[in-house]
Amino acid sequence: NKMYTPPSPAIGSLIQASDIGTLGAMLTGPTAFTPTLTNFSSSSPTITGHYWMMGNMCHVLVQAKLGTGTITVGNITMTLPVPAYTTGLITDSTFFSSTVGFNDVSASLEYWGLARFVDTNTVRIMRSSLSGAGTLITTSSSNPMTWATLDELSVAITYPIA
Repeated sequence: NKMYTPPSPAIGSLIQASDIGTLGAMLTGPTAFTPTLTNFSSSSPTITGHYWMMGNMCHVLVQAKLGTGTITVGNITMTLPVPAYTTGLITDSTFFSSTVGFNDVSASLEYWGLARFVDTNTVRIMRSSLSGAGTLITTSSSNPMTWATLDELSVAITYPIA
């Protein structure tokens, strides 16, 4: 048996996933995808997404920016690039490791929230209220802010897949 010898990169250089042996075989991505965001639109929104797979976990990053023209924001949902694990684990009240950021560009304010599963293919974008015990509430045209041109939505979520 030959023992695995880790690479010895120079300080400041990047280690490629393929340099890490078995771990490199488990890690795939980034893979670009464009999620469907419902109730988040303008004349020319910019929506980009990437995901990485590591074993049976999917790591997703999405950045969405409203463009000009008529802006419509309501109860936002977002499609996932890979279906989530299905055996009773994913329900409308399930949360996994997620962070949602709302950026009100014109007012220089930021808000946070979480992604909540609707089903195995979709999450609902929820905002944390600032009252009570941190209740999560749905987004709307005035929640967490009055949405305007260039306002941003950022989503980072990690979830199990089948």
